Amino acid sequence: MIRQDATLVLAIADPARARWLRAFSASLGMENLVVVEQAVEERRDRTLFQEIIARHRVPPRQVIARTQHRMALGGRWFLLRAQLDETELQRLPQGAQFVQTIAVPAPGLE
Repeated sequence: MIRQDATLVLAIADPARARWLRAFSASLGMENLVVVEQAVEERRDRTLFQEIIARHRVPPRQVIARTQHRMALGGRWFLLRAQLDETELQRLPQGAQFVQTIAVPAPGLE
């Protein structure tokens, strides 16, 4: 997720989570991360993103439907999930392609 060649914009509706992410990214020296205190689907501007990161417990199909209007051509969604059900992958919208799963340890979190 940490790419030095791109600026990552995290749109977070929860102000407490947004503050935590800003502090966390600052502690890691991540200068290419921007945290916006607003859900991506609620943003009023017309900015398109190459990458959208979502940490939702809703099915990927719904995440894509809610944010597709903000995705640039050729963009990618990163879904941070504890687990991903095979049926969720089968229900992806037409044209969406699942690429891979990466296990990332999160000390202190389930």
